[in-house]
Amino acid sequence: MSQSAFSFRIDQLLRVALMLWVVYFSLLALVDWWLVDRDTDVLLYYTVQIMNSLFILGLTLLPWPRIWQKKAMLPIALALMAILPTVTVHIMQHIASSEPLRSPDGMTLRLTPILLMALLLTAWHYRWSAVLLFGLVVTVLNVVGIFLPPIVDGVIPRFYSRAVLVMGIQTISLLIVGYMISALMSRLRLQQRLLEEANARLRDQASTQIELTISHERNRMARELHDTLAHTLSGLVVQLQTIKAYRDIEPATSQKLLDDALVATRDGLQETRGALKALLATPLEDLGLPLAIRQIAEEAAARANLDLRLAITEPLPSFAPEIGHALYRIAQEAIMNVVYHADAKTLSVQVTANTQGIQLTVVDDGSGFDADSTHPNHWGIEGLRERAQLVDGYLCIASQAGGGTTIQLTVPENTP
Repeated sequence: MSQSAFSFRIDQLLRVALMLWVVYFSLLALVDWWLVDRDTDVLLYYTVQIMNSLFILGLTLLPWPRIWQKKAMLPIALALMAILPTVTVHIMQHIASSEPLRSPDGMTLRLTPILLMALLLTAWHYRWSAVLLFGLVVTVLNVVGIFLPPIVDGVIPRFYSRAVLVMGIQTISLLIVGYMISALMSRLRLQQRLLEEANARLRDQASTQIELTISHERNRMARELHDTLAHTLSGLVVQLQTIKAYRDIEPATSQKLLDDALVATRDGLQETRGALKALLATPLEDLGLPLAIRQIAEEAAARANLDLRLAITEPLPSFAPEIGHALYRIAQEAIMNVVYHADAKTLSVQVTANTQGIQLTVVDDGSGFDADSTHPNHWGIEGLRERAQLVDGYLCIASQAGGGTTIQLTVPENTP
């Protein structure tokens, strides 16, 4: 909670306490008047006490400057709540003729609820030292009010020993209650400070997480665009070069390649739009992983005139959506590499589930490449590795020049 909100609540509690003061003395006046002693001094005493409470309440309602109200209004009101009723009791005790007002222990007991209200507000807002000061002031006022006049007269009545006992019980009770409230408030302030520190750490962590999420999403968008737009453009470059070479030699072959390029362009455009729209594997969502991979493999084999060997275990065990997306995109990347770069005649795609987890294997008998000399920042290979790492999978790429390529992804079964 903020300091301003805390102060506002204390002000409200102070006004409620003062209103309860009025109600308390009003009810007590009725009890004393009807059941104990119908003396005008009784009404005068309670009238004075009620006026005290209304006076302090008026102070809290006056339009003080804000800095004065926050810093001085509460301690002044609490001091008056302790001093005015106590002093009034002892003044009335020595000038009143009514017996209830002349009983020091009775008057001390009558004041206890009022002093308890002021003490609770003191312990609520201030430290334990303020509670001790409050108890000391009340005790000193009681001692002076009870014993100073008899000492001046030279006679201390025996019944004043009861007042000492009652005063001691009152003081001890106030200190015990004040200590408990003060300890509770200290604990609450500590928890509040720890909570604010924890909130600050959470805000820092949230900011860091947002930055990491943005970074991951940028990488993901780059992979998605590579898997769609980059594949289409690289394929078009190869086909357009071939068309240029066959344009004058074999016009029919050139025309067929041009038609294939147009089909590939439309497919790539559709995939790119889908990737930019949702960055999700729509075929995967619509068909499920087995059918989505089958569709990719069959379309690629038909486009590149490949001998397709397809083996997909069905049904596959359940797994997190992130794993299915990674398997789909890695399969798509590997298959498109075969179509555009491998110059292969055979394509083998396998998806199996065993004790090791879910396993994807893509094999071709194409030209291959030297895996050891591949630049680590090559988009295709690097994208495959990043996708595998996102699902805690193990990716193995085996290839050599003229010996084909094998790409195998294994995702452990216990991966969340």
